[in-house]
Amino acid sequence: MLGWLGAWNASPYVELPARTRQAGTGRYAAVLLSGDMGLRAGLGGELARRLADHGISTVAVNSLTYFKQRRTPGDVSNLLAGAIRKAMALGKTERVIVLGQSFGSDMVHVGLEHLPADMRRHVSLVVLTVPTRTVFLRVSPLEWLDRTPPDAPALPSASKLNWVPVVCIRGRDEPDSLCPLLHLPNLTRIVLPGDHYLGKDADRLFGAVSDAIARHALPGPAASR
Repeated sequence: MLGWLGAWNASPYVELPARTRQAGTGRYAAVLLSGDMGLRAGLGGELARRLADHGISTVAVNSLTYFKQRRTPGDVSNLLAGAIRKAMALGKTERVIVLGQSFGSDMVHVGLEHLPADMRRHVSLVVLTVPTRTVFLRVSPLEWLDRTPPDAPALPSASKLNWVPVVCIRGRDEPDSLCPLLHLPNLTRIVLPGDHYLGKDADRLFGAVSDAIARHALPGPAASR
């Protein structure tokens, strides 16, 4: 099963070129970090494909591939920087939306905390979908069973995303979401029906993400801060 999910893939990156060109979408490329089950399970892969189908060239990162061994926060920053460069080249743009799904959302704010200023300027929006309150720097079956202690609380690194617009999406019935704890001047919260899995409704999630991009993404490269 782990092989089918991509645990042993040579590279964690999957490039999804834009399949159409719709008004406004070509201004951005996207980087999406999947949940801990990779891109074949959960909503991460579905969201990445919908972004590409609607005109946003997307570099998806299979978290199961990369995080099957323990990483450091610096490793995560390097992973994100590489994905951002690939996305800009794929989409022929300087503007990138960075998204995470579940475990991937937790890794997004960890990686962005130490992202160099020359890379930060390209990030127009951050979308955290069902982020949790704790951080694990390795994907482990024990973590799936809730039998391993987290590496860190999520709030310290997530609270440092004060340099970019942030959208935090949670399920209405989700008991341990990071979103209610997060307070940023540039934060938009979105609540969708369901629990952590959002009813497995990829269309509803994509609709919320698409609207968030239209409303909140910076129109040009973010100023270096």
